[in-house]
Amino acid sequence: DSADDVACSDQWVRIHRGCYKFVTEEEHWSAALEHCRTIGGDLTTIQSWKEKEEIQKYLATEIPDTLKWWVGLQRNKTSDGAWKWIDNNDLDSNVIPWSNSDLKTRPGELCGYVDMATTKLQFTVTRCSANYPFICEYHS
Repeated sequence: DSADDVACSDQWVRIHRGCYKFVTEEEHWSAALEHCRTIGGDLTTIQSWKEKEEIQKYLATEIPDTLKWWVGLQRNKTSDGAWKWIDNNDLDSNVIPWSNSDLKTRPGELCGYVDMATTKLQFTVTRCSANYPFICEYHS
């Protein structure tokens, strides 16, 4: 796949088929999304097993002390309460498991982040006003 050979912009890291920026300054979810969009990306949507494996490996080796990262995952508060990626794709919890499936329906907790506490990526959720580091992504 020649897409893997394309260089990323300065300060972005090539992982799988995208370019990623791991921003360790903490923001609430909407500010993180805005930050990613301002620098030409979006909050990441981790939708394949391979992408998950490569991001997990990068986090474990390069940024092991930062465990919680906002990603582009939100619960639809209007319809069925389904979790969706910001590109409107459904969440596939076979790719990344929930750290605790009871969390999925907690009232008022509408934003998802990934947690590396077990050294394996897991989804968990919290209020969108919480401040965490975040992962931006763009496709070159």
